[in-house]
Amino acid sequence: MGGTWVRGAMVAALALLSPVATHAAGVGGSGVPSAGGGFAGPADPGARGLFHNPAAALTGDSPELLVDVGFFAQDLDVTVLGIGVPQRTLDLIPHPSGSIAVPLGPVGLGVALHSPYSRGGDEDPNGPYRFYSIGSTLQLVETDVSAAVRVHDRLILGAGLRLGLFQFRSDSALDAGALLNDTLAPNPPLPVGDPLLEGQQRVGPMSGMSASWLVGAVVNLPADVKVSAAFRPKWVIPVTGPVELEPANDLNTFVAGEATVRMPFPASFMLAGSVPVGRVTLLPEVEYVGWSGASEIGLTISDLSLTSSDPLFDGVLQLSGLAEADFLASAEGDDPRLIGWHDILVPGMQVHWDTTELLDLRGGVWYGPTAVPDEVVNPGNVDFETITLRLAAAVQPHPVVRVAGVVESFISPERSVSGLPAPDVVLPSPDGTYDLDLWRFGATVQLFVPSKVNR
Repeated sequence: MGGTWVRGAMVAALALLSPVATHAAGVGGSGVPSAGGGFAGPADPGARGLFHNPAAALTGDSPELLVDVGFFAQDLDVTVLGIGVPQRTLDLIPHPSGSIAVPLGPVGLGVALHSPYSRGGDEDPNGPYRFYSIGSTLQLVETDVSAAVRVHDRLILGAGLRLGLFQFRSDSALDAGALLNDTLAPNPPLPVGDPLLEGQQRVGPMSGMSASWLVGAVVNLPADVKVSAAFRPKWVIPVTGPVELEPANDLNTFVAGEATVRMPFPASFMLAGSVPVGRVTLLPEVEYVGWSGASEIGLTISDLSLTSSDPLFDGVLQLSGLAEADFLASAEGDDPRLIGWHDILVPGMQVHWDTTELLDLRGGVWYGPTAVPDEVVNPGNVDFETITLRLAAAVQPHPVVRVAGVVESFISPERSVSGLPAPDVVLPSPDGTYDLDLWRFGATVQLFVPSKVNR
């Protein structure tokens, strides 16, 4: 029974974070439509389409290199009623991406590098929200290596290998008195909120790699109309790293061990089109994201021991046998967590206008419902219903170079939740208000071989 509070504290450190869209607070429950810059999308040719569809490796007119440098500007305001004090987080979050597409007659090869899921930040370690989080990082960096083949004049098929590097850490404050009262029921109970019984729980940094796959197709219809489709399966990436529990900041004594987290990322299916109307091209799209099939985060705790940063006291722990006590072994093992998200459908439309030989313009709009229902919202996983607006411009001063810029605004209504229970004996109910102001700014350079230009 003594290991119950150790396990509970370590599991709690993971319960507040889950993967969501590409910044510290989520919008629309899916990877936001920003990889590749303002002129990239699932129905775009060559390097611009590779972030969504492996068949795009064969749809450009010539070899292309694309580099996009962007960042999110985020203003997140959280007020949990049980805390009563608002917390405002201002962040500039880098979001670069890049791709290469090389068509070679009936086949094409491509590589795309992007970060479809990322969140995190650092907060005041003495602030009122420290029991939710002091600092956290969750990031997936994905490399897609793709190949495409033309099987018919009107059909291109593509497939790719997804290589993912996932990184994770989570630090938060710990009230040892509250945890021990809840699990061991001492008589008399220990004081709650006593600074002498406040410590920290640290998970990570962790990292791990895994591979998956993706498939896609492009169908060329009459009048230069194109239909693009792509599928990515559910992907579980295991990461391993240290865990550390410090029951009280002044004791210099830690429960340390190793944890393996199996983080799920959802399956998705995207369907898009390209319909030219004179100098304007309509680019409708819709994406299904299957969060309900990626609803469990796996956790395994192992190799727990009691140690101290004081060499003399650490020697005493080792000699006494407390460093490997039975209560530590009882805290080891598997403990999966259900995140309770639901599937969503994200429709969108872009309009591309070839104004002149030198200048192109593009606008876009997407609607993303939240994937996180009210009953599981907390300050660590808050996700917003969002309308995304895009405005982009590109100039081509030379046949081998195109330069573009983009501004994207993510319009989200304030989210208010009520009637939720407290997640544990330390944290108050997540009832409160959540408000997000989010923008993305980016610049893209696209290079072509001199012989042909993909306009």
